[in-house]
Amino acid sequence: MLKICESMRSKFFDKFGYFPEASFGAVMEDIEASEEYCKVLQKCIDDDFDYTIELYGTIPRTSKGLPDIIVD
Repeated sequence: MLKICESMRSKFFDKFGYFPEASFGAVMEDIEASEEYCKVLQKCIDDDFDYTIELYGTIPRTSKGLPDIIVD
């Protein structure tokens, strides 16, 4: 994955609180796929809507904090 995509993923995490899934091409450092992935992440941040749910199968985190049951 390109360095610019890593920074976009970090911005996405800051905005939504979870990391988005990535396409196989972006993970395998395909330049075109990585650039498209970065554009989608930027659009998500700008529009305040997660388009990666439909495009890449991201499952948003629904709970925050510690779990109710902690096994010691």
